Amino acid sequence: MRPVLNRQSALKAPLNEILGREANVRVLRALSGTDTPVSPSRLAELTELHISGIARTVALLEDHGIVETVGVGTRRPVQYRRTHPLAPAIEALFQAERARFNTIVDRLTDAARRTAPLPRAAWIQGPVLEDRDGPGDPLIVGLLGGVRDLEATVSGFEEALGDLELEQDVTIEIKARTEADLSAGTDEELAALRRVLPLLGPPPLAIISADAGAVPAPKRQSYTHAELDARARDLAGAIALRLRSDPSLVARARTHIAERLTSAAAGERRELREWDRILRTMSLPRLRRFLVDTGQRATRLRQTLPFTGILSPEERDEIIAAHQGGEHSRRP
Repeated sequence: MRPVLNRQSALKAPLNEILGREANVRVLRALSGTDTPVSPSRLAELTELHISGIARTVALLEDHGIVETVGVGTRRPVQYRRTHPLAPAIEALFQAERARFNTIVDRLTDAARRTAPLPRAAWIQGPVLEDRDGPGDPLIVGLLGGVRDLEATVSGFEEALGDLELEQDVTIEIKARTEADLSAGTDEELAALRRVLPLLGPPPLAIISADAGAVPAPKRQSYTHAELDARARDLAGAIALRLRSDPSLVARARTHIAERLTSAAAGERRELREWDRILRTMSLPRLRRFLVDTGQRATRLRQTLPFTGILSPEERDEIIAAHQGGEHSRRP
C-alpha cells in the first residue's frame, strides 16, 4: 500500500493515528483492560513489543490524549485515559473483540458436550493459540474418539456446531484422532499438541502420559474430583504468586467476568457473580490465601477460575512453568 500523502484533520479524524499502527492497538488493548497504571517494562511484556517501541507509541498516544503517564521520572507508569471522549468507544471495540473469542470457545465447548457419541476429549490447537494465525485461517479443533465411532463423533460434533461458523465468521477445521493415533504420533505432531485449550476432558498429551505402559481405559472421559481439584489448586497457587508482581490481573479478571455474564447460563452466572464479589471485596493478601484455601467454598470456586480466561499465551506458559517448577508450593 502506498503511503497516504493527503493528511486529514487530527480533530475530525484522530483514529487515523490512534489506531493507525499495530503497536498503538496493542498498547491500547492492554491499557484499556485494567484500571491500574502499567510500567513500560510490563507493558512491553503484555504487548510483546520492544521497550524502545513502547516509549514511541506511548508518546504518540499521549499526544492524542487517549493515554497518560503518572508520577515522575523517565520510566513513568502509563494508564488509559477514560475521560477522553473516544475512550468508551475504543474500549468497547476491545470488549467486543474478547467477547467474540469467548463466545466461540463457549459454543465449541457446548457442542463437544452435546456430541453423540461423546468424544473422550476435545480441544483447540494450532496457530490461534500461538498468535500466528492470519485472517481467514481455520480454527483447529481436535477430537479424540473410539476407533468404531470416530466418524460418527465427527458428524455429531459438526451437527452440534449449528451456525457458529456463519454467526462468528470463523472456519472450524476438525482433526479427529483415536488413542492409537496419539500414541503413534510423530514428534512434530505431538509438539503441536503441547499447547492446547481443552474443551472437554483432559489435554491430549495428558492422556498419552496416563495411558503409557498401562491398559487403556476408553470409558474414562474426565479426571476424578480429587484430581481436578489438585490441578485447579496448583494453577490457583501459581496465579496467587503472580498476583504479587501483577495485581492488574484482578481488574482484568473482573472485566472478563462482566463480558461472560452477558451470555452465561444461569448456573455459571451465579459462580461469576460470586467471583466478582470476591475480587471486588478481598484485599490482595486475602485473595492469594483464598485461591489456595482447602475449604469447601474455595474448592468449588477453583473449578471456575476467572483468571484463566484472561491470560495471554506467554502468561499461561509462565504460570505452567511456575507450577512445574514447584513455585506454587511456596506460601502465596
